[in-house]
Amino acid sequence: MVQKPKSFAEYQSDILTALAATGIRQLAPGGKARAFGDIVADKLGELENNQFVNLGQTLLPFATGTSLDLLGEVYGINRIQQSASSVDASDGNFRFYVRRGTFGDVNNGKDITVPAGVRITTDDENGPVYLSEMCVLLAGQSEQYFGASSLYTGAAGNTAAKVFTRHNFTNYAEAPYGSLLVSNDYGLVGGRDEEDDESYRYRIYLHIRSASGTNETALRFALLQVPGIQDIVFERRAGTFLVYVYGITPAASSSLISNVQQVIDDQAAYPITGVAVSPDLVGISLVTTLRLNTTPTLVEQDTILAAARNEAALYINNLGVGEPLIINEIADRIRNSDARILDIGEPNRQLPEIFIWRSRSDATRYSRFLVGNYQPQSGERIMVEDRANAIGLSVTA
Repeated sequence: MVQKPKSFAEYQSDILTALAATGIRQLAPGGKARAFGDIVADKLGELENNQFVNLGQTLLPFATGTSLDLLGEVYGINRIQQSASSVDASDGNFRFYVRRGTFGDVNNGKDITVPAGVRITTDDENGPVYLSEMCVLLAGQSEQYFGASSLYTGAAGNTAAKVFTRHNFTNYAEAPYGSLLVSNDYGLVGGRDEEDDESYRYRIYLHIRSASGTNETALRFALLQVPGIQDIVFERRAGTFLVYVYGITPAASSSLISNVQQVIDDQAAYPITGVAVSPDLVGISLVTTLRLNTTPTLVEQDTILAAARNEAALYINNLGVGEPLIINEIADRIRNSDARILDIGEPNRQLPEIFIWRSRSDATRYSRFLVGNYQPQSGERIMVEDRANAIGLSVTA
């Protein structure tokens, strides 16, 4: 039986009963005896509730905030702090490029030196901002990958693929014509907010469970410590097991898979072996129209479309492991991306065209029309289809 703190009403009833037993009969509301009894009942109820709250803060299922931090320190597990997203040049994500010719063609035949701190932005003025690392764009090249770090800490720096299209670098010959272009080939999901109580409590729980030996809980705890891991899913097979690796980017890198495999090999008991694999990527593409409550300029229209695409991509690419794709949620994200969007799609058909893409064994792709919400299977990861205009939006009158 779980003991609960006595409430004000329970204390009030007990006090009134005890007073009546002494012969005091003036217990109606407004009387001095009643007022005194109510005050005492209120304070006793408050005191006992505080006692239960304080006791709960010493127990893992109920501890919160700094109390949970103290429990974590007891087990040697610290809360994951807020961090900013960053991209290394070797990641092959952020790149400067020219549409035709080479970098030399837009800078009088010379190399272009881009200093650190150049601001890389999206079409949305309130969108994420990244600061570039120093890089040299060789005159004979037409594209160059570079490193960058988010100006904002936490998840505010996360965004979808191909949305960074602007920069404030002007120290090259054809700067007035905007000939030097920028893009991000992949989504950015490395920024994270401070770990919330529920996630932190779960990791402490896994650590406690893992002390019992090399079991699934112990292996899960060990794997979640690998940098770049978002989550993992186990699938049992005859004499072995698969570990689907969900990284902070839709496609888990080969180095991440290798690091996870090393932990599996170190932890798994012979002769049982496990294999780290990347989830099967399930691509989503869609087409719809936006109806606006104003008549924007072409520049404003492009900004509205970019913000809508970004919101839809953020929702799709950041679905949790096993979390279903909700079609109405995509529509809501698009509609709420800008106050000037009045409605989307057609009556009762907000997304008239939405497709799910899969891979065949020969590496070709095929699609089918998605008629309802999609629940991913074990070992699947939902993302925006990796092709241009996967989220096709246009403005209608």
